[in-house]
Amino acid sequence: MQHTRVTILLRALMAVTVLAACHEAGNLSASAAAVEQVVPNKSWSPEAYRVEWDEAHTPTEVAARITVAVPVTVRNSGNRMWPASEVFVAYHWLRDGRLVVWDGERTPFPRDVRAGSRAALSVRVATPTEPGSYVLQLTLVHEHVTWFEHKGATMIIRPVVVRPPIQSGDCGISGPTSCTAAR
Repeated sequence: MQHTRVTILLRALMAVTVLAACHEAGNLSASAAAVEQVVPNKSWSPEAYRVEWDEAHTPTEVAARITVAVPVTVRNSGNRMWPASEVFVAYHWLRDGRLVVWDGERTPFPRDVRAGSRAALSVRVATPTEPGSYVLQLTLVHEHVTWFEHKGATMIIRPVVVRPPIQSGDCGISGPTSCTAAR
């Protein structure tokens, strides 16, 4: 992941350098083409972002400040492979219609997911720090490109009650998920 960020930063720096040089030379039409070559558009067609959630065993109630494993089965109903190095399961938390966590932890797929195939995994979800009634949104992210829902994909949207933080030895979960670690 760190390597990817460095690569993106270097490409962006190169693009700015090329853009400045073209601008200085008075050739603005060349600058757009040059930037496109340096920073390629990694976005796919909207059809590539189609997903079906075959299973998602989200908890109905969890303790605050823990990380839980949520078992899901996802089907790539799009028209291109999702590379395990670029596409991840992630989540958002909302409370009272307001965003609490947008950029939830990433859980990698165990392998590349070809168009038409399925993948089962346990999604790591860090619970909110404050007790209350929340909405958990499970989604996919094409890292450094887009969230799948921005391309029309469906999400799993479930209400979850977050209880006060747990005492040691008690995961505080009801439902088919498991507690993986206290934070």
